Amino acid sequence: MLLTEQVRARFWAKVDVRGPDECWPWTASVDRDGYGRFTVGGRGVPQVGAHRFAFACENGPIDSSDVIRHACDNPPCCNPGHLSAGTHQDNADDKVARGRAPRMLGAAKLKPADVIEIRRTPGTLKALAQRFGVAKSTISMLRSGKTWGHLKA
Repeated sequence: MLLTEQVRARFWAKVDVRGPDECWPWTASVDRDGYGRFTVGGRGVPQVGAHRFAFACENGPIDSSDVIRHACDNPPCCNPGHLSAGTHQDNADDKVARGRAPRMLGAAKLKPADVIEIRRTPGTLKALAQRFGVAKSTISMLRSGKTWGHLKA
């Protein structure tokens, strides 16, 4: 990433720098998830995340496998004090700890007893799907063992 003074000045001109503990929102283009996008070079040069660029300005180069995490959970924030490098797993753990992760464990509509009953009950995928309030593909995958494979009927 090219970090000349000219590029840095162009970058920081697009950040609403506030107090040291406040979020510093990116004021230019953002992606669909609200993260700022910054073009470091000229035409044809890929954009980078504004938060990644802000972190690199303060801390130096970032390993390409690292993600830059927001302590503030505010995607457009570019305050280096709110940013830290980590792994994808660190980021996923942050989401869970902060209650922002989609419910995964325990979110199944079906219970183990339902799965066993579906596997033992004759009938069409459509009829069983309607009866249990799930998609036909759900019935198909559990009958074939692609899901709930640990349960035996």
